Amino acid sequence: IPLSIATFSIIGEKQDSSLEPVLAAPIRTVELLAGKVIAALVPGILAGWLTYLVFVALASLVYGPALFGVVTGPSWLMGVFVLGPAMGLASVVAGVIVSSRVTDPRVAQQIGGIIIVPIIGVILLQATGTVLVGATGYFILAMIVTFVSLIGLRIGVTLFEREAILTRWR
Repeated sequence: IPLSIATFSIIGEKQDSSLEPVLAAPIRTVELLAGKVIAALVPGILAGWLTYLVFVALASLVYGPALFGVVTGPSWLMGVFVLGPAMGLASVVAGVIVSSRVTDPRVAQQIGGIIIVPIIGVILLQATGTVLVGATGYFILAMIVTFVSLIGLRIGVTLFEREAILTRWR
């Protein structure tokens, strides 16, 4: 959800002719991109958390307290409530950067899909038990991913060409 929203955030507004007034507004580029990142990220995070809570309720109802203890352990909580949003932030920042640099929403979606592949690889390694990371590892990984995402946002601000978007995109 967040990546789709992010990759369409700038391109979609340009196609709908609603981006020009936003770019002409007296806001800084970092504020514009941060707003787009937050708007794309929040629905996905909330959907993920709600899905997790429903999963926990159903798992404990069907399988009892033993599974409830597992799916509410520190690793699960850190993964769902800290690492998940950090990974979402990374994909959304990348999606907004891609969206600001390309002119076709399909291209942005495809590039965004490539960005997600390493994230899915890490998830598969964890799910298969190939690499097991505990709550502390998830926290450290989340901090690293968040730091890289914030650097990515700064890079996106540098790459964002407000005037080029206003004059050359048609």
